[in-house]
Amino acid sequence: MVAIVAAAALGAFATTRMTDALLRRQTWAEALPPLALRVEASLPRTRFAIAFAIGLLAAALRPDADAMAAAAFGWLLLMMAWIDLKRGVRPDVATGATAVLGLALAAAGGIDRTVEALLGGGLGFAALAATAALYRRIRGVDGLGGGDARLLGAI
Repeated sequence: MVAIVAAAALGAFATTRMTDALLRRQTWAEALPPLALRVEASLPRTRFAIAFAIGLLAAALRPDADAMAAAAFGWLLLMMAWIDLKRGVRPDVATGATAVLGLALAAAGGIDRTVEALLGGGLGFAALAATAALYRRIRGVDGLGGGDARLLGAI
């Protein structure tokens, strides 16, 4: 139980720091100095609490090896949602990390699961990209950004 709480707290801390870094356009290395395990007063407590809850919920709902992967997905999505709310964009580095994590988990499930993940991601991306192009053609303005299609493909 202590390990679960510690992992959830560490993931919440890392998520909060990476979100702050991306909002300030720092690199992840600048956001996570080695052994910086203290929570500073300047970190938004709300984001930390939500990220901590994601870690605990993932461990409670998936008490197996997939719990950390589920928590990582939740943390990445929280980070992207927060940045999207503040800036109106999702960082490609976080979308890419989501895609890599998803493909790694699919690969662990075998070749069939990997092919399904690649097809699902590709078709999801293509469907949303086509919808955005059609909307742009009909209305003359963008209705969806490219990040929406990339995120759907990554998930």
